[in-house]
Amino acid sequence: MNKPQLKIFPCYLIGLLIMAVSAWAISLLYSQVTFLSRLHWIVQLLPPLALMIAALIVHPVSKGRTGGYLFSYFLNATASGWAIGVLLGEAAIIPPPQVLAAMVPAAALGLILMLFSRNSSKAWRIATIVTFSVLGLALIGGGIYVWCVHCPLAGCAFVFSGLFYLPLPFCYGKALSNPDEMYRYLSYTGFGAFILIFLVVMFILSEGEILDGLDFDFGGEGGKKKNKPVK
Repeated sequence: MNKPQLKIFPCYLIGLLIMAVSAWAISLLYSQVTFLSRLHWIVQLLPPLALMIAALIVHPVSKGRTGGYLFSYFLNATASGWAIGVLLGEAAIIPPPQVLAAMVPAAALGLILMLFSRNSSKAWRIATIVTFSVLGLALIGGGIYVWCVHCPLAGCAFVFSGLFYLPLPFCYGKALSNPDEMYRYLSYTGFGAFILIFLVVMFILSEGEILDGLDFDFGGEGGKKKNKPVK
């Protein structure tokens, strides 16, 4: 008997880490290749959009092959991280290692979701999925509060990891009903996460004054904000 929670959670966790590492790598690239931040934000977001389009091509041609769906999912995780990295690069931030701790709530929600919804009735699964979707929204809301009031970089990590998590409950519920297609539904979560993250990043970059009002600091060096004209 297939046990989706034993197979999907490690993939979800790897996707979360890929997103974080991609965001860090792109923010580092911005610190080394300074002309990137002088490009229009639309141009800066073309590479992650291209990765998502590549995933959009890979997904339908996978036709039940696990490797294809995982490749699609990880492409979207990379694209999500790249979009976040563009935002951090615009603010001249290279996140310190401590920021990974802010990913723990999203990882824990994914794990607990899968533990609570296994081997249960359909009604219980639905209730669990709804509950954990609400908890995902609460994580995002808490991240916005932390972003605005306490520590913008930590709040940023909470928000974007919460957005990455948010499509998981619904797609995991579908995977429980169709365990033979669990990786196809996992791939769908990658698309959902990218769309949410991309839209939020696009909104922030298009309202450039928001960046000027943020003093990113996570207790390390590199929390210095650029003063630059709004595009």
